[in-house]
Amino acid sequence: MAARPGGAGFFTDEEIDLREIGMLAGAVVAVALVILAALVGYVWFLGGSGEASVPISASTLVSQAESPAVSPTLTIA
Repeated sequence: MAARPGGAGFFTDEEIDLREIGMLAGAVVAVALVILAALVGYVWFLGGSGEASVPISASTLVSQAESPAVSPTLTIA
C-alpha cells in the first residue's frame, strides 16, 4: 500500500481509529488492574490480623432426647 498524498502515513483512517480504540481499551484495562492490585495489597498487608475483636461464644443447645417436654410414643396397629 502506498503512502497517501499529504504525508498522512501508511495506515488508513479506519486503521488508525481501530488502533486508537485498542490503545484506549488497553489503558482502561491497565488502570483497572492497578486499582485491583492496590486493593488486594491493602487488604493483604493492612487488613487486620484475622483475630476476633470480641470474644465469640455459642449458645448451649439442648437435644430433644434430653428435653422432658416431648415423649415419643409408638402406636402399633
